[in-house]
Amino acid sequence: MKKLLLLLFISVSTIFANEAKTVAVATLEKLISKNAIIIDIRAIDKQKEEGIIPNSYRIPFDSFEEIKLKKWKYNLTKVVKSAHQSFALVSEDGKTAEKLANELVKAGYKKVYFLKGGFNSWKNEDKKVVF
Repeated sequence: MKKLLLLLFISVSTIFANEAKTVAVATLEKLISKNAIIIDIRAIDKQKEEGIIPNSYRIPFDSFEEIKLKKWKYNLTKVVKSAHQSFALVSEDGKTAEKLANELVKAGYKKVYFLKGGFNSWKNEDKKVVF
């Protein structure tokens, strides 16, 4: 019985460990103050129209199609040099960033975060943006 419980605990821990972590705006601000890598995955036109979070990298993402995802991951490696380096993704409403972040965790990245509510939550809190 103890072995069965231990196996169940390890299985559940593994399942939850293989998901990206969500961060709120306040937490993202703390990460930024520590020079964390923030990656804006919104379309270029949205970034130009609405601005970006200060010090964010612009790596637009538009498709989970295998070839486009591979190209995007290649662009990511220019900024995130190690699978153990932490970084946060920002999409318009947080949904695409969450899905992409979980894909990256499956691909072996260890410390992937995404902004809960996306850029919309950043704007709604009247935070600074740059163009």
